[in-house]
Amino acid sequence: MACGIPVVASRRASIPEIADRPEGLFDPLDPEDIAAKMEQSLRNPEARAEAKRWGPDKAARYSWEETARATLGVYQSMSRQDA
Repeated sequence: MACGIPVVASRRASIPEIADRPEGLFDPLDPEDIAAKMEQSLRNPEARAEAKRWGPDKAARYSWEETARATLGVYQSMSRQDA
């Protein structure tokens, strides 16, 4: 995603929240669906162009720095509630 290439990912757990393009999400228990999504991402020039447009910006929202900042915010909020 950060490199601007199509993302193919499981549509389970929290992954769809990050890789929120339904055309790239597959059922992890369905090998045919996995293969179809991979093939689609490799053969579809529109998917590649779209990934170049949105992927790097989307990935930038999930940096380690941002994760640390959000985690610290939760800890600070919890400590204020205990006071």
